[in-house]
Formats: sequence, structure tokens, C-alpha cells
Amino acid sequence: MEIVRPTGIDVPQRAEAGKAGMRERIEAASEGYPLTRLFLANPTLPSGLNLRDYYEVQNFPSYSWQLFSDKHANAQRSLPRNARTRPTFADYAKEDIRKYIGDVSIGKQKIKTVGNLWEKYVESRANLVEIFSTGEFEMGPRFEDIIMIHKLFNYGLLDGNMKAKEAKNTPMLQIMQKVIPGSLTTILHDIASFSYALPADKETEDFLINVSDNVKYDTIGFSRISYRPELGETEDFLAEKAKRGDSQGYDRFKQRFDRYAVPEFEERYMGKLMRELGGCKWENQQDRKTLLALGIPEAIIAIDNAPAKTLNMLQDTLKNSLGSQVTMMHENMQREAMMAERDRQS
Repeated sequence: MEIVRPTGIDVPQRAEAGKAGMRERIEAASEGYPLTRLFLANPTLPSGLNLRDYYEVQNFPSYSWQLFSDKHANAQRSLPRNARTRPTFADYAKEDIRKYIGDVSIGKQKIKTVGNLWEKYVESRANLVEIFSTGEFEMGPRFEDIIMIHKLFNYGLLDGNMKAKEAKNTPMLQIMQKVIPGSLTTILHDIASFSYALPADKETEDFLINVSDNVKYDTIGFSRISYRPELGETEDFLAEKAKRGDSQGYDRFKQRFDRYAVPEFEERYMGKLMRELGGCKWENQQDRKTLLALGIPEAIIAIDNAPAKTLNMLQDTLKNSLGSQVTMMHENMQREAMMAERDRQS
């Protein structure tokens, strides 16, 4: 039988109807998941960015800094080694944003340099610190949140305030906007740090807000820009404060970490999904059983009825991120607690 494919105006109308239906299913399934509800609302922050924009801008340094570094290195190849310099963040911040992602605006405000965009990112972090300081999101990200938030991004259900008119030879915009399995890892580290560490004193808030503008070099000479603390770095910061006699923040962090992060990412991910259930099965029926065994509600599995893709995304998002890091952090915390107890008894 011949299948009549929609043409003309029917195509965008059907696409929009499909997106509306997807959003309705996520809204219905997200009752009791305040983090997903926050992303559904996608509020415009005082910075002018919303959560969709924040995701994209957060991806920007990963790609643009490497491009800038490569250009800097190529320009110095003809110089003697002792005359060569390393790229600096100050020079990077002065770069014309159009070289990377074309003409960019947020509302009526034009973004002219990399530094202008960076400032918006730092301001947005301050806005998020304020939001998370309410304690409403102290549970941090859960499997269900990760699944639903990924679908909100993946199905184009979150519109951004940041507009960019891509110029020639600026493919970075598409890279920033792309959503693939594992692409939420960076924003999840922010969410986890904000959730478990806030509310906090000014020193801790400054740590969470003021992303480093230093370029770090590893032992084999490659450079990277450090643009936000991961969960482990947040724990290190609070543990160091505790050693200086200010233990309230670390005690609160550890309490939430043990109560929420360990059951979710060590026991549920490492223990249940990876060890007991054996990870992805790559077959829809088996993957549905695995998701149900993890306690994922049927309403969330049925959002797009693609359990294999859902489970693959969940595994790829967690395997090199919160899943493995929480396990390592918990082991280190237990070891340090045992050593401290031994020292007290000796």
C-alpha cells in the first residue's frame, strides 16, 4: 500500500503537534520531580540566559579554547622555542565571538567578544546558586530527571533566548547545540554541586560561581580551560574548609551526599544497573525490563517508547561522570573517616 507522506505546511504542523504531545507526556510524568519541572519551566535568568542557553554556553569553552590554542600555537611555529608564549585567557576573552559562532545576541544585547559571553555564563551561575539555595532541589539529579531532561533537550522542547546567526566556517554553533548520549554530564555536575552544597556561606557560593579563568597544563603539555568545578572538586573545597575549622558546610554536603548521591549513583547505577543487571541489553524488551528493575516508572519509559535509547543515554551519561565519581568519592570518604577514627583512638 502506498504511504502518502505529508508535504508542505503539514510537515511543520505535524512536527509541532508531535513536540506538544511529547511535552505533555513529560509534564504528566514529572510530578514529584522538581528538577525536571525547573527545566520544563526553563526560566529566563536575570543574566538573560535560560537553561537551554546555559547548556550551550557551557559547551562553548571546550571547543573554542582548543581552536584558539591551536591558532596561537600555529602562529608561533616560526619563532625560537624560548620566544614562544602560551595562550592566555585574557587574549582569548578579547576574541571576536563571530569567529566562533557568528553574530550573537541575547534579547536586544549584542555579544561581541568571547569575554562578553563568559561574563553571561558567570552571571548565570550566580543566578542558579540563588535558585538552588532554596533547598527545593537538595535531592540532586535522579535517574528519572536525567531521562526526562535529556528528552526535553533531544526533542527540541526547550527554546533558548540566545540567538546566533551562523557565519561561514563557524561549525561550532552546531556542536554547542547538539544533544547526544552523555552530553548532559557537564550540567549534571553543576546541578549536583549546587544541590548538595547549598545553601552555603559566601566563600562557598563564590567558589561555585566564580569559574576559573586559568589555563591548566597537564604533564604531557596539552592545555585545557577549567571552567567549572566538578562534584569531586566541590567536595575537596568543603573538606579543606573543614580542616580550617569551618565544618558546617562539609557536614551538610556529606549528609546530602550519603542520603541522595550514594543511593542514586553508587548503589542504583554501579550496584544495580552495571553489576546486577549487566548494563544495556541492546534489545527493546530487555531494556524495558532493566529500566523497570531500576524503578523507573512506566510513564517515564513510555514518553517516547524507546527503552533501548533511554538506557543507552543513561549509561553513557553516568559511566564517566557522576556514576563513577560518586563511587570513588564515597570510597575515599570512608577511608578518610576510618583513618581519622584510628588517629583518635591511638
